[in-house]
Amino acid sequence: MSNEATPLARWTVPAVAVVVLAISGGVLAVLRQSVDGLVFAAADKKATALLDMVKVAASLAVGGGGLFALYLAARGQRTQELKLALRPLAVTEEIRRWVHELL
Repeated sequence: MSNEATPLARWTVPAVAVVVLAISGGVLAVLRQSVDGLVFAAADKKATALLDMVKVAASLAVGGGGLFALYLAARGQRTQELKLALRPLAVTEEIRRWVHELL
């Protein structure tokens, strides 16, 4: 594991958003086909099934976005920890430089 934090590429966030939306759209399409293939006793049952289908796809999109947000938060935390770990070294070097200047 490296001690350097590398920045994310500019395309990472839009790419993840597209992937999450594509997966949600795919699930929505598959669920729609399966609901259309069912025979319902009443029309309100089909409407309920369609609404549940949209709820599942939306939950999947929100969950995927939340998972990526957790990843970004963990990455930010790691970057901050690395900066704090390097800070005592910089202070030590600065103190050495001051001592050299005094002597």
